[in-house]
Amino acid sequence: MSIQELLLKFKRLGLGTDMVLILIIVVSTVLSFVLGRMSIQGSIAKSLNTTTQSAVVTAGDDSLSEINNQSQTRKTQTNVQEQTAIPLKNIQGAYVASKSGTKYHLPWCGSAKQIKEENKIWFATKEEAEKAGYTPSANCKGI
Repeated sequence: MSIQELLLKFKRLGLGTDMVLILIIVVSTVLSFVLGRMSIQGSIAKSLNTTTQSAVVTAGDDSLSEINNQSQTRKTQTNVQEQTAIPLKNIQGAYVASKSGTKYHLPWCGSAKQIKEENKIWFATKEEAEKAGYTPSANCKGI
């Protein structure tokens, strides 16, 4: 079937060439929107899945004690950092803040990615970040 035959069928239905063109534009716009939303949801799911996998400790029967040991180590490192004011490098947690800022973020937020590594402070919980005087970032969804 050619394009001319298709246009003739639309004309028989009472649709002019202009209406067909508008219909094509609307349908392609809606399809583009839907495909864009699907791709964003896929990338969000991948980033959440990656973050979740890195946070899960996969060990045998000792996994609970290993988690407790890691939690205690993080608390100790945070206390040492607060007392000595010397930055401890490579401390990873669930929330991150800047030494010079007032907001805490999730690690995958755009604002958190802009913080230099040497200026990052990590917190395991929201409560720890708020005790240290930080407030949640408004532009970081999920906090």
